[in-house]
Amino acid sequence: TFLTVITYPLLRFYKRVGFSKGMAIFFVVSMVLSIIGGLIWLLGDSADAFAEDLPERSKQVTESLASWLQNNNIIEEKSELSDGMNTYMAAFATSIASSLATAATDLILICILLCFMLLEAESFPTKVEVAFGAERSHMARLKEYELDLQRYLLVKTLTSAITGLCVGLLCWAVGLEYAFLLAVIAFLLNFIPTVGSIIASVPGIVLASSLGIAHAAGIALGYFAINLVIGNLLEPQIMGRKLGLAPLIVFLSFFFWGWMWGPIGMLLSVPLTMALKIYMEHTK
Repeated sequence: TFLTVITYPLLRFYKRVGFSKGMAIFFVVSMVLSIIGGLIWLLGDSADAFAEDLPERSKQVTESLASWLQNNNIIEEKSELSDGMNTYMAAFATSIASSLATAATDLILICILLCFMLLEAESFPTKVEVAFGAERSHMARLKEYELDLQRYLLVKTLTSAITGLCVGLLCWAVGLEYAFLLAVIAFLLNFIPTVGSIIASVPGIVLASSLGIAHAAGIALGYFAINLVIGNLLEPQIMGRKLGLAPLIVFLSFFFWGWMWGPIGMLLSVPLTMALKIYMEHTK
């Protein structure tokens, strides 16, 4: 559904310039397949190396932190912190590799579903007319809902891409490994306001910590500055304030959609909640 909403304007563009419906859908789906497939291919080796390296890097960082906490009598045994963190990081690294494998497996199914949804998208207004009558109010609200949802998703995708690019350049400038992978993680998690940016910064800070406290602090400040400028200045200016969600709603939607659909639900929690909000704004 997410891909259909984003790519439907492109489908209409292809049809306006003279392509048949079948050829337009073929070009749109081929583009989606190429972009996602290429992204998975580029991330493959980097993600595998990152998954192998992250537990060892996190072990070094947590042991150093645990020693400091023990020396200051905050904890009694270093193992209280290091064992738990090492287990968490190992599980996190494994989940990255397994998520990529699952995405590659599901890619063909996603593209097939996208074909059928794009085929149905054009006839959807007609079905609404049959169901509710050809009143202008129904069709106008449907059109407003469609435009607002497309606007939100396109702007969010654009700002997330800018966030990922800035994070990648920051990590590359500092000399951090896996800059491309960290950029993609920042791009994806930027769809989750506030919580997503915090989660996205953890791998970068952990990797930078192995280079020294100054590098870790620089990366942390860099992540903070990027998300402050893009999330609080650029994005509201482009999107406008009327599509904003209360922080409490964002927080609750994160857990609700995560409980319902797992990690994918968390990733799409705000777009899904925003879709419901926009729909209710355009219904009586």
